[in-house]
Amino acid sequence: MTNCHYDFQSVWDLDAPLATVWAALSQTPFSWDQWWPQLTDVQNMQLQPGLSGSTFSCYWRAPIGYKLKSDIAIGTIKPLKSVQLYSRGDLSGTVTCRLSNRGGRTHIAIDWQVQTTKNWMNALVPILRPVFIQSHHAVMKSGERGLQKYLREHENSPD
Repeated sequence: MTNCHYDFQSVWDLDAPLATVWAALSQTPFSWDQWWPQLTDVQNMQLQPGLSGSTFSCYWRAPIGYKLKSDIAIGTIKPLKSVQLYSRGDLSGTVTCRLSNRGGRTHIAIDWQVQTTKNWMNALVPILRPVFIQSHHAVMKSGERGLQKYLREHENSPD
């Protein structure tokens, strides 16, 4: 059975300065599972200086209940501008995040080019592809909302 390819684009517009958003996304250990509801766990962190080359495992729960695991390797990083992630596991491929300042707000364009590797997902794609696409968009939207809430709650916290 062949893997099914997806090209996803998401845009996050956050009411926080670029430096604040970058700091929240790149702080170690990663806090992503504290603010991203469907990211149930981050494990096996092997952090490298500057974060490029770091690896970790993400465990996701889709809104309709299925679970996915992705082993992530951080590729090229351009601080305050972009980061490339490589995913292996249930979703394999690349994720590119581009950040920009939009009048004191932060705009993040997230491009996923991934394949599913779970046999059941690939077998059911003729029927469930729209559900998988909608699920991805729901997970990404909840990530945007969760990060915005996290930034608001931590805006006056001492470092």
